[in-house]
Amino acid sequence: MEINQIRSTTTAYPTSVTTPVSTSNENPNSRISNTTPNMSSGVSLLTTTKAVDYSPATAAETSSTTVTYGSSSTTASTTASSTEYPYLLHQGSEVINRAEKMLMDLGYDTKKDGDLESGLTKFRKAYGLESYGIYSQKVATKLNEVWETTQINAMKKTNSKFKEQLIEMGFCDKTGKEENMVAFSYSAPNDVLSACENFCKVYGLDYDNASAETISKKIKEVYSCYTSALESAKESKLFSDLKLTTDTQKKTVALTWAFLKKGMKLSDAQAVGVMANIHAESRFSATNAQNACGYKGDFNPENGELYGYSKPYKFKTGDSVGYGILQWTNKARKEGLSEVAEEMGLSVSNINAQFATIREEANGSEKSAWKALKDTKDYSSSTSVFMKQYLRPADGDLSQRKEYAELIYNALCA
Repeated sequence: MEINQIRSTTTAYPTSVTTPVSTSNENPNSRISNTTPNMSSGVSLLTTTKAVDYSPATAAETSSTTVTYGSSSTTASTTASSTEYPYLLHQGSEVINRAEKMLMDLGYDTKKDGDLESGLTKFRKAYGLESYGIYSQKVATKLNEVWETTQINAMKKTNSKFKEQLIEMGFCDKTGKEENMVAFSYSAPNDVLSACENFCKVYGLDYDNASAETISKKIKEVYSCYTSALESAKESKLFSDLKLTTDTQKKTVALTWAFLKKGMKLSDAQAVGVMANIHAESRFSATNAQNACGYKGDFNPENGELYGYSKPYKFKTGDSVGYGILQWTNKARKEGLSEVAEEMGLSVSNINAQFATIREEANGSEKSAWKALKDTKDYSSSTSVFMKQYLRPADGDLSQRKEYAELIYNALCA
C-alpha cells in the first residue's frame, strides 16, 4: 500500500522516532514494540525497528497528521484524542502494509491498498478499544494478537497436527530451550508462527501472502514425505549401509529428501545426486566441521563414529574450514550461511537454516550450477554435476559418491 493514500493535513513526522518517551498506558515490553524486522521473531507482522512509547506530556497531537517517509510526504486523519500518540504511523511503510494485510485477513478491510483508517476503526470498535487512538500501540498490539490466534486456528482446521509436525522437522521447539531439542537443537523458536515463517522460507512459500490453509497443507505434505523417507531408509538398511549411527543423522537424511523433493522440486535422480554428495561431505551432520581440521563433531568415514576430538569448532566466516552438511568453506559462502541463519533467528548449525541457504544459493550465486543439476536425467550425472559445478571441492572421490548414490537410490526410489 502507498502511504500517501492515507488522508489528512498537518504535522510532519519522521519515519521513526529517535527519542523514545516514557510509557503511560501502553506496555513497553509488548511484542510489537520490541520485535525486529526480518528476524522471524513472531510472525507478528507488526514489527518495528525501535520501541516507541506513548506519553501524554510529550506526544500531544492535533486530530490531523502529515507523515513523512523519506522523500515523500503524506497525510493521515487521526480521530484519537489530542494526547494520543499515533504509534503505528511511525513504524514505516512496511509495517503499515502488514497491518493492512492483517485487517484484510480478518475481514476489516476488503481490498489491497484499501483504507487503513477505516479498517482500524472497524477493528477498534469490534474489540471495544474506542478509548484508544486508531493508530495507538494498544490497537496495533490487539490486532497482532487477534490475527495470530486466527492464523493458528485456521491452520489447525486444515491440519490439526501442524505444530507437532513443525516440532518433529526442527522448525519449532515446544519448550523454548535449545538443549531440549534432541534432534535439531541450536535455537529453534518456540513461537509456532515464527516456525511457520521459517518453514515458508525453506519451502519457497510467500509467507506474507500465502493463506494459513496453504501453509498448513504444505506442512502436512512435507511431513508425509519426510516420514515416508525415514521409514523407507530404515526398512532398506540404508543407515547401516552408510554407517550413520546417530538419530540426528538418520532424521537429516529423511528431512533432506523432503526438502529436495518438496522444496526444491528435484526429480528422484537429481535429489539422490545431491544427497550422495552431502553424505560424502558431512555424513548428514549439520554440525560437521572439516575432518582434516580435527574438530569435535567430525565422523570417521570408516565406521561412522565420532572422532572424539576435544576441540569444539567455533564458526568463523574467514577461516577456510568447511562447515555444515555441504561443508561451506570460502568466506563468501560461509557469510551467506551466516546471513540466512541470522535472518531466520537461528544458528548456523540449524539444519533448516542450511536448507534455506541452499535455496538462496540455487536462486542466486549458484544459479547456473543448479540449472545444470536440473538438466540431469540420472543419478550418476547428477552426482557428478553437483560435485563439480556446485560444490567444487579441492579433492573429491567421484566414484565413491556414485556408490553412495546407488545405495540411496535403491533405498528411496526403487
